[in-house]
Amino acid sequence: MATKKTEKPAPPVRTPKPKSVAAMANPLIETSFRMEPHELKLLLFVCSLIHEEDDFFTYGFTVEQAAQALGRKFDKNHQSFYGDLMAWSKAILTRVVILPGFVPEEGDVPRTRITTFFDRFDYFDGRVEVTLKDWLKPYLLNLKSEFTRIAVRDFARLQSFYGLKLFMLLHQYRKIGRRKFTLPELRFSLGVEKGKYPEWGVFKRDVIDKAIKDLRGADLLEVETILHKRGRAVAEVEFRFYKPGQEERNVTPSPEEQARLTLRMEHFALWQKLKNGLQGELGFDPDEEQEELDRQADVALAKEIENGRRDKD
Repeated sequence: MATKKTEKPAPPVRTPKPKSVAAMANPLIETSFRMEPHELKLLLFVCSLIHEEDDFFTYGFTVEQAAQALGRKFDKNHQSFYGDLMAWSKAILTRVVILPGFVPEEGDVPRTRITTFFDRFDYFDGRVEVTLKDWLKPYLLNLKSEFTRIAVRDFARLQSFYGLKLFMLLHQYRKIGRRKFTLPELRFSLGVEKGKYPEWGVFKRDVIDKAIKDLRGADLLEVETILHKRGRAVAEVEFRFYKPGQEERNVTPSPEEQARLTLRMEHFALWQKLKNGLQGELGFDPDEEQEELDRQADVALAKEIENGRRDKD
């Protein structure tokens, strides 16, 4: 059906050869969104069409290329995948992504932006043309640092959204082999809706355990979870992981880390005795102060470990 030309002009069309990897800025991987697994695979496939350009194009591809990237069989005489692809496109246009602290232009006041990934999909003659939202440009174009590459063949093997998202989050730390989240950070980054799975046991069973099972079933990662508690409640979740067929990464503390851990242990008893008094006299919560110090120490240690491994490589 013909329509008046009132819509925003689309960028020029480009039909690049899909790359073997999709690259995303780490803040985009870590932000909160939720969709079905095939929809996330479609997003990653479109990202694999981005090469070295300075601006977005309208990206064109064939339905057959999409089927190959998403691990589906395609028969030109059988239209089931074509129908599935259209259904995923329709659904992903409704999926919301939440961006805390988003700054539209330099100097603007930070805000929480609620938006979507795509402007539109056009289907014709066995081809698809897609345009991405402009806000994605800093997260997908000219990535020089703080980004992660994900192999198309890897994400095609995963079957669940949480498996895909956890793989993306852990893959950022693949050279270190471990990553720690506070529980709120983990829920947010995995796209778990607020109020869903409020109990740790249910969250672990229905989200974390199923995601790890997906990673193992796809033969991508062996994952161990280590819980860090505050009292009886789980406060942080640490993931230690390595590729199947490789030796587990050596996570024995370095001398520097061991010295830091020993110092913490020596001061722990004194800290507990002083806690109540400090809180009453100084007007702050020592646990919160110590959490921030610990977090900064862990970040610094992770950088030291990664830099050491780079020097060895």
